[in-house]
Amino acid sequence: MTAFGGAPRWLLAAIAALAIAPHVPSIATGGFVFDDQLQIVENDQIRDLRNLPRFFAADVWAAIGVPYSSYYRPLMYTTFAVETAIAGPVPWIFRATNALLHAAVCLAILALMRRTGAPLAAAVLAAALFAVHPMHAEVVAWPSARPDLLMALFALLASVVYLRSPVEHGPALPGFFGVGALVMLSLFSKESGVAAPVLLGAAVMMRSPRPTALGRIGNGVSASLPYVALVAVFLGIRSFAIRVPGTPPLVGDDPLRFPFSSWPDAALHVVAIAGRYLGGMLVPLESSFFRVPSWEHVAWGLAFVPLAIAALAAAPWSRAAAWLAFAFLAIGVQSTGIPSAGYLSQRYAYLPSVGVCAALGEAIAAACFTAAASPRQRRAGLALAGVLLLAWTALLVPRTLEWADEPTLWRKAFPRDPDSPAVLTNYAYQLVDEDRAAEAIPLFRRVDELEPGSWAAPHGEANALVALGRQREAIALYRRAIERAPMIPQLRQALAAAHEDLGEYDAARDVYRQALELFPDSALSHGMLGTVLAKAGDDAEALRLLEEALRIRPDDPRLRINRAILLARVGRVDEAIAANEAMRAEPLLAAEADHNLGILYDRYRPDPARALSHYEAALRRAPDRADAAVLRGRIAQLRAELDGRAAPAPDAAPAD
Repeated sequence: MTAFGGAPRWLLAAIAALAIAPHVPSIATGGFVFDDQLQIVENDQIRDLRNLPRFFAADVWAAIGVPYSSYYRPLMYTTFAVETAIAGPVPWIFRATNALLHAAVCLAILALMRRTGAPLAAAVLAAALFAVHPMHAEVVAWPSARPDLLMALFALLASVVYLRSPVEHGPALPGFFGVGALVMLSLFSKESGVAAPVLLGAAVMMRSPRPTALGRIGNGVSASLPYVALVAVFLGIRSFAIRVPGTPPLVGDDPLRFPFSSWPDAALHVVAIAGRYLGGMLVPLESSFFRVPSWEHVAWGLAFVPLAIAALAAAPWSRAAAWLAFAFLAIGVQSTGIPSAGYLSQRYAYLPSVGVCAALGEAIAAACFTAAASPRQRRAGLALAGVLLLAWTALLVPRTLEWADEPTLWRKAFPRDPDSPAVLTNYAYQLVDEDRAAEAIPLFRRVDELEPGSWAAPHGEANALVALGRQREAIALYRRAIERAPMIPQLRQALAAAHEDLGEYDAARDVYRQALELFPDSALSHGMLGTVLAKAGDDAEALRLLEEALRIRPDDPRLRINRAILLARVGRVDEAIAANEAMRAEPLLAAEADHNLGILYDRYRPDPARALSHYEAALRRAPDRADAAVLRGRIAQLRAELDGRAAPAPDAAPAD
C-alpha cells in the first residue's frame, strides 16, 4: 500500500485545495493580530538565524524579555526565523505557511486512516471534513497559533511511519528512531504533543490483528510505551529550558493549577470544557474567541452522543471507538492549562477534532458506501457529506476574516464575554489605539477589580492617560504596574517614555537603563535610551546605543534615520550623507532621507543648490508632513539666495 492507500493524485490535490481555499481571503487581507505583534513584529531574535539554538534554551516570552511564562515552543520560533530570513515579517507569508501546514495535516489524516484500514471513502471524507471544520479558523488564520499545526502534523506522521511495519513487532531500528524523532518534533512544537503516543497507541489498536479487544488494547499500549518515555525526556529538557534563575528546575509547570474554591469545582470546569469542545466540533455554531465554560456548555457535549452512537453502530466498532477515545483523551491533554488561564480558545480543539472527523467519516462511509449499500443509500451519504462540507465552509470563511483584523476580533468578543479580564484588557487596548482612550479607562479599572494583582490593568490605564496627554498621572500607574511585575522591561520602557514626554531626561535615562539591564538583547531599549541621550546632548553615547540597536534589528527604519542624524552631529558627515543616500532608494524612507540630506547640505556641508533640491524632494514626497510650513519657508529663502535677492526670514529652521 502506498502512503495514501491508492488515492489518486488529483484527489490529494483536491483535499489540499479544499484546506487552503477558505483561508485565501484572510491570507490576502490579514495582518498581524494579538500575540503576533510581540512574537513576530517586535521579536528581534527571529531576525537572525544564528539565534536558532537560543529558541531551545528558553520559553516563548523570553525573546521579548518576559522572564518566565511556561510556554516552550522552540519550533514555532524556528519557522518564524526562517520565514523572516526569506521574506521579512510579512503577514501573508506567515498566514500562507499556516494554510500549507493545515493542508499537510489533512493529507496526513488521510494517510493515517488508510494505514489503519479505513476505506478510501471514509479517509477522504474525514480529511475533507477536517479541512473545512469551522473550529480550525483560529489555528490556521492566526500566525501565532503555528504550534498547534506543527504539533498535529508531526504527531500524525509519527503514527503513519510506525504503521508502515507490522504492528505485532513494530518498525525496525531506523523506523523506530524515525518515529521517536517525529514524536520529539511534535513535543518541541507544543507541549500538548504528549498526545502523540496516545494517537499512536490508538492507531496500532485499530490495525492490530488480535481477535480480542483486550489484546488490541495491549498491542496499542505496548507500542506507545517507548514514546511515553520520550515524553519524560522532553519534560526534563523543558524544565531546564524554562526554569526560573535561582530556583531548582521542575518537571512541567504544575498544569493542574485550578484557581477554584474546591476540587469538585475544578472537576466541573473540566467537564464543561470537554462538553464545549465535543459539542462545538459537531455543531460549530458559537464562535466566541474567549469563553469561560460553565454548566451551560455541558449541553454541547450531549450533542456529541448521537455521533458516538452512530459511529459505533455503523462503523467497525474497534476503529470508531478508538477514534472517539482519542478525541476524549486529546481534549484532556489539550485542556490541562485552560482552567488557570480562564478562557477557552478554539485552537485547543485542533488535534482532538482529528478523532471526531475520523469517526464521522467512518460512520458515513460504513452506512452508505459499502458494497451492500443501495444506490439510494449512496446518494443519501453523498448528500449528507456535501451538506456538511458546504455548511462548515460557510461558517469557516467569515471566521477566518475575523482573524484578519484584530479590532474585529475584540469588538465581537467584548459583548459576548464582558467580564473576562483578557477580553476587557485587549478590547480596552484596542480603544486606545482607536483614539478612544477615555472609553478605555473604566474598562482597565474593571480589570483591576477582577484581577487585583494584574499589571496589565494599571499599564493599560497609564497608556490611555498618555494618549490623553496626562503623563504625570500615568507615571504613578506605570510605577504600580512595575511593583506588580518588576521583571517585565516593557513596563519600564513605558515609564521612561512618559518621563521623556515631560522633558525629564535624567529620569527617563535612568529608567531606560533599568529596562536595558533586564533585557540586554532589546533593540527597542537600546534605541529609546539612545534617543533620550541625544536629547540630553550626549551624542557619542547615543550613537553607540543606536548602532547596537541596529546590530540587533538592522532593518528598523527609525533607528536608521536617527543614526544618520547622529553621524552628522558627531562630525561624521560623509557617513551621514552616504547613509541617507542609501535610504533614498527605499520608498518608505525616501522623504525623510531627502529632508536629512537637505539639512546636511544646508548646515554641515554648505551647498545651497543641493539643499534646495533635497528639501523640494522631501516636500514633494510628503506634502502633508508636520514641518511642511517650515520647509516651504526655508525653500523660499534658499531660492532667493540663489537668485541673488534678499532672502525672506523663515519662521524657523528645519529641525534635525
